[in-house]
Amino acid sequence: VAAVAEQFAGQVPEGVLQLVLCNVLIRRGAARYRALRWIVLSMLVCVLAGYFGVQPFMEGLKVKAQAMNLGVSESPYKSQFGMLHGVSSVFYLAQSLLALVLVWRASAPRSAGE
Repeated sequence: VAAVAEQFAGQVPEGVLQLVLCNVLIRRGAARYRALRWIVLSMLVCVLAGYFGVQPFMEGLKVKAQAMNLGVSESPYKSQFGMLHGVSSVFYLAQSLLALVLVWRASAPRSAGE
C-alpha cells in the first residue's frame, strides 16, 4: 500500500500542475492547449480510477488470500483478481496511449502568437 501511495503522490500533482498550466495558456489566448487540457484530464482520471477504483479491491483480494495462507494465484479469488488485473491493465494502456497523443500534439508546430 505504501508503494502505491508513493507512486500516486508523484503522478497526481504533476497532472494537476499540467492542467493549471494549460488553463493559464488558454486564458492567454493559446487555444491549441484546449485539446491538451482534455488529454491531461483524461490521463488524470485514468490514474485516479486505477488507484482508487481498482487497486483497493486487488489489495483486498490479496489480504483475503493471505488470510487463508495462500497466494492469490492458488486462492478462490484467482479469477476476480485476474479480472481486476485486466481492468487495471486497460487503464494503464489508455493512460499510455493518451500520453503518446499528448506528446504528439504538444510537439506539433505552433502557429504565430503561441
